[in-house]
Amino acid sequence: GTDLHQAFSFNPANDSLTRLAAPEIGRDYHSEALLLPDGRIITIGGNPLFGNKQDTEPQTFQQRLEVYSPPYLYRGRRPRLTGGPSQVSRGTSPVFTTPDPAAIKTARLIYPGVSTHVTDVTQRSVALTLNRRKGAVGLTIPRQSGLVPAGWWMLFVTNAKGVPSIARWVHVG
Repeated sequence: GTDLHQAFSFNPANDSLTRLAAPEIGRDYHSEALLLPDGRIITIGGNPLFGNKQDTEPQTFQQRLEVYSPPYLYRGRRPRLTGGPSQVSRGTSPVFTTPDPAAIKTARLIYPGVSTHVTDVTQRSVALTLNRRKGAVGLTIPRQSGLVPAGWWMLFVTNAKGVPSIARWVHVG
């Protein structure tokens, strides 16, 4: 009853917010939003104290979920990584095959969400150095273990329009 049902995208390049499709379900305490490997976002949970605008009626824990498809998924074809290692090491430059290396503009490792109480202290998005090759891209994994802890990561590449690939799971060891 007291939720705003608004969503925005923040653009750090020009410090602006863009309104997105409104969520159907209000999310409060004990709610989560997680990036999925296909680029969509899932929102789950929510435990509001009250269920009306007067804050007099109790509310129950939200058990429905929503899957949101951001606008960047509708800007054309996705870049693809078609092969490469599933185990990578810090300080190396593993090679991943792709049908169109020229179309790939950026690469990132994104640590999967592990949040509690709406806080994820391990969330990371690490930009990778990109080296285009014939039929492939080399991606340099940073050396610093504090920046890239060991574990499973989602590897995304994006094109010039900001369209992401479907993530490849890679284990950093």
